[in-house]
Parts: sequence; structure tokens; C-alpha cells
Amino acid sequence: LDRNFNGQFELDDDWEVCYGALTFRQSKFANIKQLTDELHASGFRVTLWVHPFINKDCTQWYTEALSQGYFVADHQGKVDTEWWNSQQGEAAYIDFTKPAAAKWYSDRLKQLQKDAGIDSYKFDAGESSWTPSDPVLNGLGKEHPSKIVSDYVRTVSQFGPLVEVRAAQN
Repeated sequence: LDRNFNGQFELDDDWEVCYGALTFRQSKFANIKQLTDELHASGFRVTLWVHPFINKDCTQWYTEALSQGYFVADHQGKVDTEWWNSQQGEAAYIDFTKPAAAKWYSDRLKQLQKDAGIDSYKFDAGESSWTPSDPVLNGLGKEHPSKIVSDYVRTVSQFGPLVEVRAAQN
């Protein structure tokens, strides 16, 4: 601030109570709204790193998404997958090819923006390589496996011009 530097302040990994909660850990961020208000007053936009997974130990949100059918499943109905912050079978990937799942995820992020004063998001890890093997996705078969990637990007793009999306496909 002494050098008139301001711009964007991004909160990266390890802010959630558990991966997929989209809820700030109170022990790290006792009053996130106060923090974002102070950053805004200093001229910063505040963005937050998020991802499309829910780890099984994030019971409240995992159970809700599982009961609603919001995870990508394989042909046996299993949703177990992994990402870089889980081991095999410890997480599930939200199925953005299902409009209800995409809306559920988006609505949770919109509420987080409102409650915490977040300006935008860095969306990470939307690749099809994180889905269970041989996933069942909505849409035409010829669109697979890239359908999950394009629907993820389409879903998160609604958050406006400040979003950062890191997802790739062949």
C-alpha cells in the first residue's frame, strides 16, 4: 500500500472447513467479511480459489450432493474418484453435465460471494481426467469426454469477466 500497489488479492488453497464445503474455516478466517471489507477499502478485489470436488470427509455437503445425484458416476453407479488433494475413492466430482448439479454448485458460490464479500473466483481442475473411469455423462456420446469440461467452463463463466478458469482438454 505504501507503494500504491493494489489490484487483486487471491485466497488460494486451504481456506475451507473441508474440501468442497465452500465454507470458510473459522480458525483461519474468524471474520472473512471484515477481511474482505478491509481489502476492498484498500483498493483490492478479492478472489477465491475453488474446485469441482467434494471429499468424502466433507460429510454434510458430500451426502447432500450424493443423495441428489449431483456427482459424476461410472456405469456401475460409483462416484469415487480422486484429485490432487485426495486419494483414490476419497472424493467425487460434481457433474456439470446435469443442469441441477451445476445450479446447486453455482447457487452455493453466489451465496458465498454475498456472505463473504468475494468478487470473483479462480476455478481450477475441470478436466475430464478427474472423473471416474468410463463416466456416465448427460449429452451426446460423441461429445464425451470433453462434455464435462465444456459444461464446467460454461457454468463458471457466468461469474463474469474477473473469473480465472484453469481447465484443459484435447
